[in-house]
Parts: sequence; structure tokens; C-alpha cells
Amino acid sequence: MNIPIDIVNKYRDLLSVAAISGKTVYENELTRISNLKVNRVQKITINYIFITYWHHFLKHFNDSLRPAIIKNVNALINCKDLSKGHLFL
Repeated sequence: MNIPIDIVNKYRDLLSVAAISGKTVYENELTRISNLKVNRVQKITINYIFITYWHHFLKHFNDSLRPAIIKNVNALINCKDLSKGHLFL
């Protein structure tokens, strides 16, 4: 398991108590702590990739893409933006 050292140092006491209960409890607690919003590292998502590169891809392959594909990718890019009509896709 790849253990983020800054999280281990910040939550040393809590993780020490979990480690006494066993390896599985320790790993579950570390996973729980790592997933706290305050500890999350910005991750590259599919949405981020499309937002960043879709216009470059579209410029080169627009003629070979079906309109439904372009519509769905644009909906994905605008996901969670209710002003553009897409709350979840």
C-alpha cells in the first residue's frame, strides 16, 4: 500500500490506535482518512481530459465523427453545469 507520508504524520495518533487493532483496520482507517475532502489530491479525470483536449481532437476528426458522439461529449464536458442543461451525465 502506497502510504502518503504527510497523512501518516498528520494522523499518527489515530493511525496508531487503528494499527493496534490489526492490519486491515489500519488500512481501512488510512483509506478513510485519505479520502477526506481536506486530504484529496487533485486527480486527472476523464472530464478534465475532454475539457482540455476535445477541441484539438475535434479540429482534426470532426468530419469522421457522428453528430451523436459530438453531442454526447459536449454534454459530458458541460456536466454539472445546470445552466447548460446538464446536471449529471
